[in-house]
Amino acid sequence: MIVDDQFQSRVQKSIKLLMERDPVIIQYDDINDLSLNSNINDERIKNEVVKGANIYALWVRGKSCSEWTPMYVGQRTESKIIERIKQHLFKKPKQTQSKLSKVENVVSKGSSIGITTIHVSPDPLRLSIEDQIIYQNTPTGKVLPWNNKSRNKPLVRT
Repeated sequence: MIVDDQFQSRVQKSIKLLMERDPVIIQYDDINDLSLNSNINDERIKNEVVKGANIYALWVRGKSCSEWTPMYVGQRTESKIIERIKQHLFKKPKQTQSKLSKVENVVSKGSSIGITTIHVSPDPLRLSIEDQIIYQNTPTGKVLPWNNKSRNKPLVRT
């Protein structure tokens, strides 16, 4: 079907743009209170979140490793994506789900955190593209281990 082929083509292009490049490194000068690192990263996050980005990936690179591992993919409208990324990286409101505890854990071990973003248009399509990025990249649990589900179905980790 032509529509399905076009959608799958957009999914593959989005995966390539989001997952096949080096992330922007987030700087953590204070690993005891991650919220203190938000301001020093404002510029680098804003520079990554250009042109209406609405899907993001969180990455980890081990202390003695040169390879980045994608840990999580999420989405937000372009007006809220910077705030959402910061909730994962530095500080979250009490009622918000976030990967902050996982970030704290890896940063405390000396690992690096990075981000990549892409823009999907029209904006409502970001939900379906994000879902397919997660679904197509999590069959083994070695990629995107911080994603617990895709909208298609719960992820079975082997």
